[in-house]
Order: sequence, then C-alpha cells, then structure tokens
Amino acid sequence: MRGDITKKILEIISEGAIATSDIILAILESGYGASYSRLHSNITQRETARTYRKIRQEEKQKFYSLLSKFKSEGLINSKKEKWSVTNKGKIKIQELANQTFIVRFPPRYYSIEKDGKVRIVIFDIPEQDKKKREWLRSVLVSLDYSLLQKSVWIGKTKIPEKLMEDIRDLKLLKFIHIFTIEKSGSINF
Repeated sequence: MRGDITKKILEIISEGAIATSDIILAILESGYGASYSRLHSNITQRETARTYRKIRQEEKQKFYSLLSKFKSEGLINSKKEKWSVTNKGKIKIQELANQTFIVRFPPRYYSIEKDGKVRIVIFDIPEQDKKKREWLRSVLVSLDYSLLQKSVWIGKTKIPEKLMEDIRDLKLLKFIHIFTIEKSGSINF
C-alpha cells in the first residue's frame, strides 16, 4: 500500500532518536512490506546489541586501564604478556583483605528460565550509584532483555530469585519496578 512504509518509518522515529543505518538495515532485513511490529522488533534488537557491545567495550577498557594503573603503581609486572604480582602488590592484597568497606558486586550472569510471559523492568537508579546501574544493565542483557527505551527493558525471561536477593542486598529495590504482562497490548515482543 502506498505510503505504508512512510507511515511505519515515521512511527518508529517518533518513538525516539534512531540511527539512519538502523532504519535502513531494519527495512532491508525485515522486508519492504514488513509490519510495524517486525520493524520495531528489528530496531530494538539492533539497539540491544549495540548497548551490549558498548557495555563490553567499556568493561574491557576499564580492565586495561586498571592494569596500566597497577603497573604504574608498581603492584604488577609483565613479561612477554604474562603478569605477576610484585612484593608491593602482595602487601596491597593484605591491606585490602583487612578492609571491610569494599563493595563487591554479585555475578552478572544468572540462570535463564523462559516462561513465555513478557516482563518489563523499569529503573531510576541515582547517579551516585552509577556502578550499580551499570551492573543491572549488564545483568539484563545477559538475561536476554532488550532496551525498550532509556531505563526500560523488556524480556521473556523470569527474574531469578537470586537476582532479586542481590538487588535487595545492593539496596536497589526502591529504584526498580518489575511488571509482568499477562495479556498483550500495544507492545509486541
């Protein structure tokens, strides 16, 4: 139908800023006559993949920055791409072992159990807890959740009880809302 693709593209763009390449690739992969929900789903998958790549790249960069910092502080040495802890590093390990204020994050990967129900996770975690927010995003990606819009994630994976315990332990419960959708509405996933 004439104007149908125009309408679909305008509807997708009206939901938020989208890269031109994402729109073009979504149309090419979905087919010219694809439905709005198929185009939207394809774009959402692209955004989720990009978010996941960005998170992995940031984690990789943080790791290399830490190695560089540790080396410049004399805590580690490297020879032929093999790392070793110096005496100064061993002393630092002992000092850190005696401190109790270090925040340790739970794992980023939990068992995945799908039950066909759609869940929406919405969060507004304060800036001072930025690292906790980054941790939660990476956990949602690992649970096959997709970014619906900023700080709103959607998926068909059950939220593991262990994850809820970890969220409680990190004192994030008051910042996170989880909804289970029993009947489909305007969100096709």
